[in-house]
Amino acid sequence: MNQPSDTPAVDRRSGARRKARRAMRPVWVRERAGTDEYLHCARDVSEGGAFFSHAIPRVVGSLLALELEIPGEAESIVVDGRVVRVREDGAPGVAVQFVRMAAADQWRLRRYVTGAATSKLSDRRTR
Repeated sequence: MNQPSDTPAVDRRSGARRKARRAMRPVWVRERAGTDEYLHCARDVSEGGAFFSHAIPRVVGSLLALELEIPGEAESIVVDGRVVRVREDGAPGVAVQFVRMAAADQWRLRRYVTGAATSKLSDRRTR
């Protein structure tokens, strides 16, 4: 699947809510709900969760079955997430905290997020 074009970036905002380094580059998120399937684009992903646009209303506390399609990875990362925030003003979206993920997928996601940081630092050094 083609990835949306976007410049890689990393956000390391401080604060109580920001506990993990975040990759601010696009990742396709596939949501499975029974026999239905929805495709979203997350532009804010960390080891602990993600924020993505979401046209279907969700309730805080809802559990979602997700697959993250990481650029350069042959297999999706399978994760269960819990909706922790719903944004309704402007472009609708949801913040999801990852609550269950295989250890191998955690490692792959960590590599992706820290790789985004490394590539951004390399971009700055070559300018």
